[in-house]
Amino acid sequence: MSAASSQNVEGKKVGFVNVLFTYFYQLRAQAKKLKAKHRSVYYVGKWMLILEILWAIFW
Repeated sequence: MSAASSQNVEGKKVGFVNVLFTYFYQLRAQAKKLKAKHRSVYYVGKWMLILEILWAIFW
């Protein structure tokens, strides 16, 4: 599966899945910081995002 290939040697191309994971991991780290400092804001934002996604799918 070339989309998930990792860079084991210098010059080898990194797969698309690993590139996406890098950005999602950074987003997750920011969400964890928000949750640690402002727990209620985190949960309100989380549920708003879930409801917006559901609305977008079913509307």
